[in-house]
Amino acid sequence: MRRREELQRRRAALLARSQAQRAELAEYGARIAARLSLVDKGLRLAKSATERPLLVGAAGLLFMVFRPTRALKWVARGAVATSLLRRLLAFVELGRSP
Repeated sequence: MRRREELQRRRAALLARSQAQRAELAEYGARIAARLSLVDKGLRLAKSATERPLLVGAAGLLFMVFRPTRALKWVARGAVATSLLRRLLAFVELGRSP
């Protein structure tokens, strides 16, 4: 009989502990989801930039007009960044497909 009472107390303590852990996990999950939403927004922005190269080129042209001395260096960096973004987005899309 005493063993049964001990097991019941232990079970109640474990249930309370697991409930507290679930609540803590839900809180962490909410924080992570908030941070990942920013990442998703950034990926959508990068994807829209790679889908509209004319818009990116126009922005580069405006930049050249206003700062011609450093424009070529930035255009080269932009080309590399666009290439890397396309590869990254392709990689991310591969990871999302079932």
